[in-house]
Amino acid sequence: YAIDKCQGKNVDYTIQLDMLHYADNSKIKLASMISGLSLLLIPVAVKDNYKLTAKLLDANGNEIKTYVYDDYIKTWIHLLFFPFGVATFKVPNEVIENMIKNLYNDILNDNYLKYSN
Repeated sequence: YAIDKCQGKNVDYTIQLDMLHYADNSKIKLASMISGLSLLLIPVAVKDNYKLTAKLLDANGNEIKTYVYDDYIKTWIHLLFFPFGVATFKVPNEVIENMIKNLYNDILNDNYLKYSN
């Protein structure tokens, strides 16, 4: 494998990853306003969406297959949940890691990666 394009000149396959993180801003603003006006007594949920698009390219740069994965994180905002808020910083990394593991597993199942002799 190679992270840098210059190092990956003599490879059989290249995986191009595009990660998109998006959320519905109008719902987040409304939830924040409700929670803030109630001094965090009314619990609200905020949803962060993640989309991973991976393109498998051959040695010539031709696209072989495209894999798409969607996932999300729902975060609850409430006065009683604030002491546990530190643990939520690890969650986005775990979601992204799981999406990449699923990609690797799908590439293996499609028999694009094989053991060399």
